[in-house]
Amino acid sequence: MSEEKFIGYFRLVEACEKPGCPLCRCVTSESHSYLDALLYEQVTDPDTRRAIRAAWGFCNWHTWMLLEIEHSLFGASIIYEDLVTLALRQLSHPHHKAPDCSRSTRRGSVWCCCPRSLLFEIPEAATRQHHPL
Repeated sequence: MSEEKFIGYFRLVEACEKPGCPLCRCVTSESHSYLDALLYEQVTDPDTRRAIRAAWGFCNWHTWMLLEIEHSLFGASIIYEDLVTLALRQLSHPHHKAPDCSRSTRRGSVWCCCPRSLLFEIPEAATRQHHPL
């Protein structure tokens, strides 16, 4: 019986050949790739923007990562202009409670408030506190 390896296995093996933590290298690389694709292909998609709005933006780490992605400023400005508009709207109607910025609940599941939440659920026990800037 042969074991089939998935692409993540090979990326991890390759990352082990370089200095530093291989897991951090893989997570950072995947985050860069995902953010780049999101900002290039999905920044004007209504469902994507709705999910980012519900999470009140990206966590601190991913927000700062935007500066490392070539040609990301226009897409990031579209997203954050939307979030500033939403925040101003919330402030002008103080009886509306702002959503919890650390996580967004959908059908009883906890979703990470980072852009990867558009792809998969994260078990509640595994979620970390994320705060937008």
